[in-house]
Amino acid sequence: ADFAKGDEADLAAFPDATHPVLDNHLLDDGPLLYVGSPHMRVVGLETPEAGKALLTMLLMHATSPSFTYFHSWDSGDVLIWDNTQTLHHSFPYNNDGTAKRELYRTQARL
Repeated sequence: ADFAKGDEADLAAFPDATHPVLDNHLLDDGPLLYVGSPHMRVVGLETPEAGKALLTMLLMHATSPSFTYFHSWDSGDVLIWDNTQTLHHSFPYNNDGTAKRELYRTQARL
């Protein structure tokens, strides 16, 4: 399924997941916001529009400059992040075919 351009058939292929918008991290008990999907709905507000407005406001706050890190890559750079606490996004880049991009993913489960 392509969640960025997914249609209802794509999304219907996966069961509904529910979780709180605000939760606590399992390791340090710090606050976590779950606001990354445009397909999220908030249950318990007056209208779906009120839920969408809340999610939009929280996402704008979470991605404001004071909470944003941009990385300018250099050879040998390694980035590590806690995926439970990070909204991450890549940007397009120009490559004339001479640059090699090598990415590896690893994960640890507790």
